[in-house]
Amino acid sequence: PFPLENTSWFNGHYQCDDWYENCFLHGPYEFYTSDDTLINGITMTKILTSHPFEFWLWSGDLSFDQPNNYVGAIREEDNRVYFIPWFQETEELLFDFTLQVGETVAPYAGGWDVTLEVADVSYEEFDGVMRKVIYFEQGYNRWIEGIGSDRGIFYQNLPNLSGYYTYQECVRIYGEIVFSHEEGEFNCTLLSTDETTEDLRFFPNPASDYFNIEGIQENANLQIRDLQGRLIQRERISGGYTRINIVEELRSGNYLVHI
Repeated sequence: PFPLENTSWFNGHYQCDDWYENCFLHGPYEFYTSDDTLINGITMTKILTSHPFEFWLWSGDLSFDQPNNYVGAIREEDNRVYFIPWFQETEELLFDFTLQVGETVAPYAGGWDVTLEVADVSYEEFDGVMRKVIYFEQGYNRWIEGIGSDRGIFYQNLPNLSGYYTYQECVRIYGEIVFSHEEGEFNCTLLSTDETTEDLRFFPNPASDYFNIEGIQENANLQIRDLQGRLIQRERISGGYTRINIVEELRSGNYLVHI
């Protein structure tokens, strides 16, 4: 079944120059399941994001009224996954795992008009589990049962003239990485953790000038390290809400925050 509890999808967004060279990874941006909600009399699961503006940008909606980090809600019925974006009330088809070779489908694709034709259906092993995999004639996107699309849970677009494209870098269910994109550049093992604290919030991510931390129960030490483990910044932070300035300390790149 499609995961609707304790699941995170990490989308990596790439921006490249001409001929898809010198690509830069933005993110990965996290989408994650939350509590249930009732929409049009149907129980659905809320989806939240660590970066609301990014979803707004590619949703095609031109308002700035997105409620905090709420993206929308999803549900599964008869091996089909349906999605209601935050800015509308009607359902969109997100995935259809009943498809057979030769059939076509027009799924929700983050504001893009996409029609896909099934080229092949197979079963492949991911993290020790055999899953149905649907390949399309377009060749840039595959659907993996119980995981989603390898182009991201919402962004299933073809690489375009602006040099922008997406990968589903990782999918984590109950803290375990069940999918890592073989062509992605993000090290999914950095996401592994022995336990999670649902009350802890870290935002915005990515950050440019500062980031905020909410939900720390007591005073704590914070360390920022680069991917080689070198200590870049150290702070003593209090419980509750804390803002950490980084504009003078960090160059553009990926860092690890240890609390």
